[in-house]
Parts: sequence; C-alpha cells; structure tokens
Amino acid sequence: MSEAVEPVRRKLTQEEVDAVCLKHDRLWQARPGGARAVFAWMDLSGVSLRGRNLADADFTAACLIGCDLTGAKLDNANFFGADMQDVTLVDASLRRADLRGACLRGADLSGADLFEADLREGTIAAKDAKLGFRVVEARKRSDTEAQGAVLAGANLQRSRMTGVIAVAADFTDAVMKDCKLVRANLKQASFRGADLAGADLSGADL
Repeated sequence: MSEAVEPVRRKLTQEEVDAVCLKHDRLWQARPGGARAVFAWMDLSGVSLRGRNLADADFTAACLIGCDLTGAKLDNANFFGADMQDVTLVDASLRRADLRGACLRGADLSGADLFEADLREGTIAAKDAKLGFRVVEARKRSDTEAQGAVLAGANLQRSRMTGVIAVAADFTDAVMKDCKLVRANLKQASFRGADLAGADLSGADL
C-alpha cells in the first residue's frame, strides 16, 4: 500500500482570504474589480468564512480543516477532493455543490442545505517525480476512530451519496427524500426522525 501524499498547499492568512472574498462579492454585484474566488490547492485551515457569499467558488483539493463556514452561501461551489475535517457548516447553503471525494470527518453540517449536492466517491491525483502521479489522501488524524459528521436537520433531498463513508454520522431529523446512498458505509449512523422516503440504500452497509 502506497503512503499518502502530503501535497504542498499555500497557506492563506485571514486578510488574504478576505481580499479574495471581497473580489467575489464585487463579481456578484456586477461591480468593477470583481473576480471569482479560487481557493484550489490552498490551505485555508482555521480561517473564518462565516456568512460569506461564495456561491460558485472553487475549493478543489483545498485544505479547510477547522474552517468556520457557518451560514455561508456555497451553492454550486466546487469542493472536489477537499480536506474538510472538523469544518463548521452549520446552516450553510450547499445546494448542488460538488463534494465528490471531500473528507468530512468530524464536520458539523447541522441545518445545512445540501439539496442535490454531489457527495459521491472521488480522488485527486498530484504530480509525482517518480510515479508520474499519485493519489492525494486527506491528512491523517491522531485518533484511530474518526468522529462521524453531524448532519442533524440537514436537507439532503436528492443528494448523491453513492459510496460515501459516513461511519457514526448523525442524520437526526435530516430530510433525505430520494437520496442516493448506494453502497454507502453507514455503520453506527443515526437516522432518528430522518425522512428517507424514496431513498436508494441498495448495497449500503447499515
């Protein structure tokens, strides 16, 4: 088994992140000097994006460990292969967001709106001098058993979660109508009060 690659991501300060968000706001307001927020392959760990409008932003393979995105508007944003461990997404809007291959261990998505979001499997590859390319994995955590993500009260209607690993995740009172959970790993997950009408759990591990 090959070792996980620790990619080089440029660490952004809170001031740098705020400057990018300001340009994104200008773009949405059709004002001069606007530009789409692109955080691909950046390290935003620990920064605050609380309440920001970052719809359509690019977070591909970004490191967002411990990032505060409470109440942020992230509709159609791209989080493909992002490391989102312990991120706070309480009441955030992630409608139709691309979360394929994103690591959400210990993330808090209580009350988040993930309508038609894509949480299927996905991998990011990085250049490697010897092998050409290698698969990038999420940073290892010191504890052996990762805490489950909290999606209590989240709107997951029609979201695609084929093959997702959601061990010990909390889906209490979540809306999961027509959710695709084919081959999902849902061991020890809690679905108390969740609405699973029309959900596809074919081959899921419960």
